[in-house]
Amino acid sequence: MQRAERERERRLKHAEAIKKGKIMAVHRRAAQQEQRAEVAAKLNELTDLLEVAMQLEDQP
Repeated sequence: MQRAERERERRLKHAEAIKKGKIMAVHRRAAQQEQRAEVAAKLNELTDLLEVAMQLEDQP
């Protein structure tokens, strides 16, 4: 009886750990997507600035 109870508790703990791991992975993925969006926005901004600089360079 005690053995079955211990096994059940062990499985519950294992399931909770897996859930936490999955939740952490979701948070990590969301943070990575946010970072990618920030990098993309910066890259677009720099590209725009570079285009303006090239246009100014072409002017007499």
